[in-house]
Amino acid sequence: MCIRTNQHLGCRGLSIVPENVTNLTELEETDLSDNYLEELPTSINKLKNLKTLRLDKNQLRELPQAIAELSNLTVLSVSNNQLSVLPSRN
Repeated sequence: MCIRTNQHLGCRGLSIVPENVTNLTELEETDLSDNYLEELPTSINKLKNLKTLRLDKNQLRELPQAIAELSNLTVLSVSNNQLSVLPSRN
């Protein structure tokens, strides 16, 4: 059995996050940079093992509060977006 721990989907012209990405529960790193993403699915919180999430160069205006549930997340890169506020960890 092969467990995927990283996923590179940068520069793919994506406007939505493919649903199968949030089903990869063992994922530790994903790069969704340089796409046309305007939002992230709230199901992003399924990625409990995620350590690195790169979202640079998209069209994001906000991040879902669900992203704060990713307790293992140590790198969140969101440069060159249209964000005005980030969710807080409770």
